[in-house]
Amino acid sequence: MGKKLDRDQELQSVEALQKYYFANNHQNGPFNTKVEVLLKKGRKLAFNANVSIVIAFDSSSQKISIMWEDDGFDDFRDIQLFGTYNCHYTKMKYLKTKKILEINSSDSNKIVRVYVP
Repeated sequence: MGKKLDRDQELQSVEALQKYYFANNHQNGPFNTKVEVLLKKGRKLAFNANVSIVIAFDSSSQKISIMWEDDGFDDFRDIQLFGTYNCHYTKMKYLKTKKILEINSSDSNKIVRVYVP
């Protein structure tokens, strides 16, 4: 896990995850959805996946968990992906017109885009 975000960035990430959650009819999962993984350099598509998602909101943590193994990515850590992205440490934004949660971890060379199912 990388460096903790400053308070404004953290609140932006929490808001983005909440907007995704509300756009998905308040479903926290598990549910299956399409995920795109982009390379940060040039924002080119690396691959698509269909995976299970779980969203957690509680008093101390707001996070999204992605079960990469569901689509055969057992070695996801080796390619700089993570099973959990926490709003305290990971920049997130919600692209309303596309209904996508965009996850941009400072510990990875990839951007993860999670679609509303």
